[in-house]
Amino acid sequence: MCSVGKSVLSDIVLDEVNRVRIVLEFRDKLLSGIPQSGDMLDYFIKMKQMSDQEKEDFILRIQKGAMTDDEKAEMKETSWTTFEKDKDGFCCLWHNNIKAMLREICSVTGTFMSKRASSKKGEERSGSKQTFQHGFNVKGTEGDGLRIRILTNGVYARAEKRGEEPKWMPFPDGKYVPVKQAHGYVDRIKHISDASGKRSAIGRHDFFEKARLQFEVWWLANGNYDVDDLKKLFALAQDDGLGASRSQGLGQFDVIEFTVIKEHPKKKKAVETE
Repeated sequence: MCSVGKSVLSDIVLDEVNRVRIVLEFRDKLLSGIPQSGDMLDYFIKMKQMSDQEKEDFILRIQKGAMTDDEKAEMKETSWTTFEKDKDGFCCLWHNNIKAMLREICSVTGTFMSKRASSKKGEERSGSKQTFQHGFNVKGTEGDGLRIRILTNGVYARAEKRGEEPKWMPFPDGKYVPVKQAHGYVDRIKHISDASGKRSAIGRHDFFEKARLQFEVWWLANGNYDVDDLKKLFALAQDDGLGASRSQGLGQFDVIEFTVIKEHPKKKKAVETE
């Protein structure tokens, strides 16, 4: 269960926040976004201007390990991303990844503007953007709370013969549990613009297939946001996605559990008196 730590003031915190437990299930792949370190990042290849068919052929040769020496010599940058790991070695997403996703939804939907207090209506509450920034937190239900463990119900077994696809091996009990290694990696084209101009490159991302995340959202019960607001934000975020390559449709998810643990009564609007 998520806790606020060993502070002697924990009870005060619990009395001032709303709490909701959420479980997400990804529709397809969840891609990593944190760069690997060291010489493991040796797979990023600078690509010349190519047609779509040439790019597909080029990627296929890379996947088969058939790069030429000239192509390897053109390697200018490296880009192989992986997942955050907690102190126990389990793959995780940083809690602020989810908060950043919700912040983007708030910005594009005008939520921050709509939540501003109106003196004409006799409303008294603190700033909506400041409340989100300082009084809105995402907490993992396991581990240190800052890193949300990625849960999966199986792994890919290594193919027995060369050229065969890896076989999906579900866990015997079918439960979703944290793991210490990603399911695999995928190679994707990305477009780069810098001082040397525009070019295309190959990036490699570790991935999880149809994984889950479970966490709690705590926010200050000062009247700015209620449970219905949180439902709307996550409903809109489902199709926007989480993780890398969201613009290509990856990282989309479904909210499969939304449990209200604690909800404070809505604060009444201030009434003007003569």
